[in-house]
Amino acid sequence: AFLATPFAQGLATSLLPAVTLTANNPGLVAEVWHVLRLIPHAGRYALYNAWKGFLDTKTAPTYSRWISAECRALNSAKYTCRMVTVDTVKELARPFARLLHSSPLMVFNYIVSRVEGLDGGILNTWVDCLKYTNSLALDVGSFVLLQRASDERPKLQQGLPNEAPHFKALATFTGLLYKKYSQVELTGLLEYLVDQLRPPHHSAEGLHLLHEILNKMGGMPGSYEESLSERLVRGRGGGETLRMETALFGFREKVSNSAIRTLRSTLLRPTVGRPFLLLLALQRRRLILSDEEGEESAHLSAKDIWKRGSMFDKCSIVFLQLSEFLGAGRLHLKYLELIPSLEDMLLKLKLDPEVAFHLLRPLLRAAIKQKEDETQSVLEHVPASTLLQGFDPFSSSMQDRVRSLLPTETCAGCTPPLYLAFWALSLYDVDVPESLYLDEIQRLEVLVKMSERNMIMEDTAADGLLKTERDLRKASERKRKEKKDADAAKAQLKEELIVQKGHHLTIKKLLIGMKGTFFIPPASPSEMEEQLYTLFHRLVLPRALFSPEDAMYVARFFHLLHALDVPAFPSLQFFDLTLRGVVPVVFAATDQEALNLGVFIKTLLNPLRSWVDSRAVFESEGLSKEGVKSFLVQVAGTSAPLSAEEEYKQFVSLYNSWEQRLWSLMTTALGKRESFLGQALKPEEKTVQEEQKGKKTVVIAALRCMQQTVDVFPHSRAVADALEYAVTSLIKEMEEASGKQDPVVVVARGYHTILAKRLKSFKETRRPDQITKDRAALEAVGGGTLTPLSSTPTSAGSSAGTSAGTSAGTSLRNRSPGGGAEGGGGTLSAGARPYKPSGTAAPAPAPPASSGALSQGGASRSH
Repeated sequence: AFLATPFAQGLATSLLPAVTLTANNPGLVAEVWHVLRLIPHAGRYALYNAWKGFLDTKTAPTYSRWISAECRALNSAKYTCRMVTVDTVKELARPFARLLHSSPLMVFNYIVSRVEGLDGGILNTWVDCLKYTNSLALDVGSFVLLQRASDERPKLQQGLPNEAPHFKALATFTGLLYKKYSQVELTGLLEYLVDQLRPPHHSAEGLHLLHEILNKMGGMPGSYEESLSERLVRGRGGGETLRMETALFGFREKVSNSAIRTLRSTLLRPTVGRPFLLLLALQRRRLILSDEEGEESAHLSAKDIWKRGSMFDKCSIVFLQLSEFLGAGRLHLKYLELIPSLEDMLLKLKLDPEVAFHLLRPLLRAAIKQKEDETQSVLEHVPASTLLQGFDPFSSSMQDRVRSLLPTETCAGCTPPLYLAFWALSLYDVDVPESLYLDEIQRLEVLVKMSERNMIMEDTAADGLLKTERDLRKASERKRKEKKDADAAKAQLKEELIVQKGHHLTIKKLLIGMKGTFFIPPASPSEMEEQLYTLFHRLVLPRALFSPEDAMYVARFFHLLHALDVPAFPSLQFFDLTLRGVVPVVFAATDQEALNLGVFIKTLLNPLRSWVDSRAVFESEGLSKEGVKSFLVQVAGTSAPLSAEEEYKQFVSLYNSWEQRLWSLMTTALGKRESFLGQALKPEEKTVQEEQKGKKTVVIAALRCMQQTVDVFPHSRAVADALEYAVTSLIKEMEEASGKQDPVVVVARGYHTILAKRLKSFKETRRPDQITKDRAALEAVGGGTLTPLSSTPTSAGSSAGTSAGTSAGTSLRNRSPGGGAEGGGGTLSAGARPYKPSGTAAPAPAPPASSGALSQGGASRSH
């Protein structure tokens, strides 16, 4: 409609084409821009598209001057682009500016086409070459980027979920361009990405563009798959400075505050931010539950499942990246307008609870903070007021809202106060990484001392010598700036540690005051088990798979409840049920979820491992709580109280059964369990094993999970040797079948390297002749047990360990507290017998069919 107006026709057919004929006239171009900038971006882009069509279609001799000018500009651009290097940026910036003054469409389109064939290392150089470009050319550049992003070329590699090289380079260049020139129009590109997520497209292929924009322009890193460590995850539970220092040892590309403000203000617009967040959340759920035709995704091929899992991970990463960026720092008032009410998200939009509460958590956190200091405003541009009172998670009004959403049967095992406390808090609230703070402060102190000793860098010149006084001055200034930055970061870390300690104490006091309302005392053991199942299914599993910091938070939250000795909370029974139920999820997990699962298992087992290693720690941290004593007496099958020594032995046996279950299911996932059994597989086990061998996604998920758990699993030398031989055998088979570049081989080699380092920390207790004999036996079968297997488990033990892993949704149907039915095979060594109860517990009833908005947590995973 805008192009049909005489004003737009005059611009498109006369004024803009005339710019092509006015070479090197910045004043005229500036006047044209002063007119165009008054037009909304959609109208400007329509004009640029008409301008492009005018130049493409006018081929008559009358228009030879335009054609000749464009050809000259294109030839000059080709010549100039051939000389772009890191050393020629200053010399080429002005020639590029002259070319873009008169022919921005032609030249910018050629620059982007050249950029799409480059890797990320040199793209910064091309962005620097545009530093003298005028505003009109940069605006035309945003239009060109949108056109290149929306063309018909595939954005993914053929048959793979990875980005195509040209699209990956385009996304990186786009992020760098908007980072350096934040005044460039961004709304059009973001609205295009939003439109791709809407029906009928439902396409998440272009999300890498948003990922790079948030990363480069917003300074918000995305996934840490390649370097995910406990240090990094714990650092993300600290203050802003600690998060930055632990991410890349304090090295992060500097982002201007103007770029961050521009991006945030654009994303906070109703037409961009709200649909982005909600459509990303819906896209995650859609990828799990339905295929392109709207049918259930129950019969997809292994390759389709792999691609869908990768797209699910990308949606999750970008969703977390975007929500964290919008919720960081002091909340803007517009964030209140972006997020729908809890009832709308759960009842109308059918979002999963973990997603809904993740979006709501910045408001819940702000309400808690405002409650701590009522005189302080936590909303930007808004004085302390009552806007956040309705979001206080510990208020009776919020508990009443959640009670109306929770089904009746769920409230028995998961009361509204516990439900709200669990979903409202974060890792920052329940854990203070004091050791990490102190390590970073010490590292910065060493850096400051080094800067003071070496104020002059010896490598300022190319040959390592200071050739001129100018080099000396630059080196000295750089070192002084590094010292100043390190001093500032050190002071901020000390302040953040004090603030977080105080906040942690406040949260602890709140939990202590509410702990009597968290659990309803059960009437029978079966009711207790049903309550724990509800807790696992509604709270633990959905959030543990959501992100690495959420996975660590879940484990630390329940360890905190154990430390607070919450009434009616059988902590050890909860840990037992959780560890037996969560491991089979690896068979239905994506790569990112497998990493999250590994973080959760490691964080949950770490304190329990210290109980095994030290009886004194077990007695002080474990036996002092009623939730441990009662369960140990229950599984011992006796009414008489146990002695301290018997309790410790019972717990060690229980821990060994957890390790055995991990061992059994992980080797099943690797397709190597037949090498570890001292007896022939049963027919049903062979079927499961053969089906498992072709599922590379499950193998990779198991390896990624074990990469995170290597510090706590394996815990014994026998299991470590068995796993080492299994992984070695897997690598050999996959290299022969698919080559060294196969994804399974790459991930398996990474885990094998970590496991080899872990093996060095074990103390060998076997005789040399026994070691030689065991290794010969292992090599004979390609991996196996180190000592003869015991036959103490029940006959159902072997099959249960294998078949339980095939379905996360049925892993808790027969959830007896014993180690036989869930143990998953025989013992690993004669000295590490599995824990087995004296009596046989009656099988627990199947979980009830839940109803209600908050009963769908984990629904997609069970599906």
